[in-house]
Formats: sequence, C-alpha cells, structure tokens
Amino acid sequence: MNYLGLCVNMENAKFPVTQYVGWDFNSIACFNGKHIGANSDGVFELGESTTDDGKGIKAWIKTPTHDYGSAHQKRVRSAYIGGETDGKLTFSIFADEQDPVLAQIEKTGQKQSGLRIPGNRKAKGRFLSYEIANSAGCDFSIDSLEVILMILSRHT
Repeated sequence: MNYLGLCVNMENAKFPVTQYVGWDFNSIACFNGKHIGANSDGVFELGESTTDDGKGIKAWIKTPTHDYGSAHQKRVRSAYIGGETDGKLTFSIFADEQDPVLAQIEKTGQKQSGLRIPGNRKAKGRFLSYEIANSAGCDFSIDSLEVILMILSRHT
C-alpha cells in the first residue's frame, strides 16, 4: 500500500506546504529535531540524503491550470524563470488535454540568475499550466516564473 504524506510547517507562515508522493510511511514525526518516517520495515530519518536508495530524487513544481480570464486559445511566446540549479531542468507547457511540450534548461550555476525560454507553436490551447522538473536528482530553486502569452483570435 502506498501512502501520501503531507507535511505542514505551522511555525513559519512563509514556508510553503510540501507534498511527498511515493513514501511508504504510515507515520511521520519530528523527534529530537530530526524528521523520521515509520512503516513495517522500521524507522527512517528523512531529509539527510541527496539520493533515494542510490537514485537521484525526483522533484518538480507544477502550476494550476488557468485560462487567464479568456476563452480564446493562447500560445506561449516565451517564459522567464528566475532561480538556480546545479544541473538540467525540464520546463513543460501543458495546453488543454494535449501532451506537454518540453524545453530543456541548462545549468544556471550556483547563484541566482534569470533564463529566457522561447515559446513553442505546438503548445496551444485555452487552458495552460507549466511544470519545472529536475533531471538526475539535481537541486533547484525557483524564485519566479513569468509567462508571456499570445492571445489567438480563435475561441475554444
């Protein structure tokens, strides 16, 4: 049985809620300043490793689907991402129920920087959402995402 753990930091309202998927724990706790998870195989310390059983940890952030208040179809002209990463990222555009259109983001270095991602004519629809995901378990931090849209004359 798979469990879905949802951790909420109640001490500092500035930290976002984080959702962990695929962790087979039936309980999660903070004990002596360390976060632990437990299941029938034992008790495990969480957050102390950069790998999951030797594999890179998959991480992503996905925006809600939005129509930007318009029934017209839209196309992404470009996107600007502010942040940092120590590896490669994938930026995905989800348009309506179509397969996502992907763009690779190369390493920006261990400092904050901005990056422009050109749009793609294939990603077209009324409802859009975006996902940024890591490759091979690389670390990343996203500070901002700005999307420049082209509103098309066609309704959906």
